[in-house]
Amino acid sequence: MKIFLIRHVETVGNVEKRFNGVSESAYTKRGESMQDQLLQTLVKWHQKEHFDAIYASPTLRALKTAEKLAQLTQLPLTQDERLREFNFGIFEGLTAEEAEQKAPSVWKNWMKDYDRFTLPGGDHTQVYQQRIAEFIQTLPQDQTSVILTHGGTLRTMVQQLLDLQEDQKWHFDIALGSIVCIEKIENYGILKTLFTPEYP
Repeated sequence: MKIFLIRHVETVGNVEKRFNGVSESAYTKRGESMQDQLLQTLVKWHQKEHFDAIYASPTLRALKTAEKLAQLTQLPLTQDERLREFNFGIFEGLTAEEAEQKAPSVWKNWMKDYDRFTLPGGDHTQVYQQRIAEFIQTLPQDQTSVILTHGGTLRTMVQQLLDLQEDQKWHFDIALGSIVCIEKIENYGILKTLFTPEYP
């Protein structure tokens, strides 16, 4: 089984450094240009790798690119809620400065234990990780899958597919518009590629 994990391209929220988990954020002009280049790259890779199916987060910054890729390759596309980004609850759509001003005590507790503290209205880390693990388990073992998703979800998938410790996901700096290829051989994960096109 081969899995190609794709992080979405640049959005306004990325540029403004906002906590856009489940909230929407439009592409920047650079993001639109990145999308064109990313699609060209993926179509070329499809000719060599022979992708079988595309999966995407329903959040538009991932879904829009997945839909265009499906049109270009004529591959089936499945939206899956389990591929959504982490929900930042009361901090959704805010910058770090705005979040700290909004709820100083919550911010302080979150910073003390980022991977354990549950933000009000947000995702519980263990539940978030479990839904990603459940998605991975549903992937057909005999196909090459392309998955359009988000930074946090992507890092968690890499950590799980490579059977690493939970906190080791932070060792991976996966830039916007990057492609990660992982191959599973008898349930053993191998990182084959971590590629970022040279975006303008």
